[in-house]
Amino acid sequence: MCTEFGLAMPKFLSDIWLIYPGNMMGDGAMATGRLEQQVASVERGIAFLKQEHRVMLTGLHVEITNLKRRCHDFIETFACCCFPEEEAELAARCEAVQHLLEDQHCMTLAARGKLRAGRARVSALGRSLREEERCFLEELKRRSHKITLMNRELQRQDSATSSLCRELHSARLKLFQQKQGEEGGGEETDETAKDQQDIGQEEDEEEDDDNDDYEDDSSDWLLSPPPPESPGQSESYCCSLAYVHLKGRHTGPNKDGRTPGPEETRPGKPSAAK
Repeated sequence: MCTEFGLAMPKFLSDIWLIYPGNMMGDGAMATGRLEQQVASVERGIAFLKQEHRVMLTGLHVEITNLKRRCHDFIETFACCCFPEEEAELAARCEAVQHLLEDQHCMTLAARGKLRAGRARVSALGRSLREEERCFLEELKRRSHKITLMNRELQRQDSATSSLCRELHSARLKLFQQKQGEEGGGEETDETAKDQQDIGQEEDEEEDDDNDDYEDDSSDWLLSPPPPESPGQSESYCCSLAYVHLKGRHTGPNKDGRTPGPEETRPGKPSAAK
């Protein structure tokens, strides 16, 4: 294989060139001229592109240098003029915010302590209230039971007092009738009936007064000493109370043959005869 101008020729072309030397010499010269023209044009394009590239690179370097210089100027300007004041202001704000955060943290801790103390007090008050409620209910139950027992005792004493009052009234009536029979055996029957009617009215008035006195005594019943525990002692106690209560009321008939009423026998009030 033969080479010319840096180009490799195939073997069949070299054989043809050897066979027809005259014709092939003219064609090769023409091809070589065309190739030289093409190479020259390519070299001129490459040189133009290299020149444009150098111009562009030079402009880019100049622009980069200008930008660097402007950035440096801006940095120096901001560093000298604006940044110290802004940094001082920002530092003051940061310190104020830090102090505020510390104060809020302290306030939060104090509020949490107060909240814990309040919860402890609330729980203690709840326990004390529950204990007081329990004691109050127990005391209420005990007093209710005691009041029930006292009401029963009062009813029993009331019935005993009523029976004693009836017996006393019947005894007084019998005594009055006996005295009337002894003193005035010859009196008329209508006077006896009138006296008995007066006695009945006086007994009714005495029963009303006894009820009033019983209500007055019931108000002071809590101030009296407690009744005895055993049944025998309680009966004797009721009898003694009834006797003392009715002792001052039975003074017998007056001189005119009339039994004094409760107003006449009550201490501190003069009788009607006087």
